[in-house]
Amino acid sequence: MQQTLLQIKTFLQSDPFKKYAKRFGFFILGLIALLLIACGALSIYFNQNKAEIIAKVNHKINENINGKFHVTDFHYKFLTGFPNFTLALNDVEIKDNQWQNHKHTLLKAKEIEARLNILSLLKKEISIHKILINDAQIYIYKAENGYSNVNIFKPKKKKTESNKEKTETTIDEVNLNNVHVIIDNHLGHKLFDFDVASLD
Repeated sequence: MQQTLLQIKTFLQSDPFKKYAKRFGFFILGLIALLLIACGALSIYFNQNKAEIIAKVNHKINENINGKFHVTDFHYKFLTGFPNFTLALNDVEIKDNQWQNHKHTLLKAKEIEARLNILSLLKKEISIHKILINDAQIYIYKAENGYSNVNIFKPKKKKTESNKEKTETTIDEVNLNNVHVIIDNHLGHKLFDFDVASLD
């Protein structure tokens, strides 16, 4: 046993090992430097194209819902979700078209993280890889006549031959963190009220 430990100690102190360890250390430092440069470049890209990016995100969401999407502010999260581009939306509200009648906001969140595909973003396209909804309230309302505010997600129009070729917006993953959920069903006379600490 002592002989084995002595051999290991001798190997670790040998010049070839020190040489390769040094090269490996430089390799790791190089990767870290490249990562920081890439994230810095993304930050610069975001700051220069901030208005265009948020406009496209708004458009992507609003073109697929029957209601209104509103965000107060947004910013780029440095290193979060790398290699995806993480855009954090602050004070987000989603309301259906009948909100004036029932006054129940479908979604109100302090923060929503949208992780976008970098390659698609550089091509001036929006491809959402993952959405994280943090510190939010979801109120699902169903009226006595059967109308529900989740109808906001129903397709606005049927596909025609001209737009069938267009790629639909897809979201690979949705995470809920610290979300209060209310399901208020007036038609079925049921009310559910619960908190979600974490859900994928």
